[in-house]
Amino acid sequence: MINIVPFDKDKYDEIRARWDSIAKPLNSLGRFEDITARIGAVQGSVEIDIRKRAVIIMCADNGIVAEGVSQSGQDVTRAVRHRPQGDEGHQEFRT
Repeated sequence: MINIVPFDKDKYDEIRARWDSIAKPLNSLGRFEDITARIGAVQGSVEIDIRKRAVIIMCADNGIVAEGVSQSGQDVTRAVRHRPQGDEGHQEFRT
């Protein structure tokens, strides 16, 4: 079972403070500073480790086909979900 832990605000603040202590203009790395602070806060550590990573692609019609809002059917959603290079390595979750 996956254990999702809360965002660690103290770690976030600590990582941001580390960025601010480096000899560079404040916030000069833009969103990169915030993203790394968020990653560290999620990991609960100022030593950020991004060796394990994944891309999560999610798609759904969320009932819009049944409501007549979409101009295409669920078959299009299904077709778009499949990557051009094949399906190896994907996991599909249905509710």
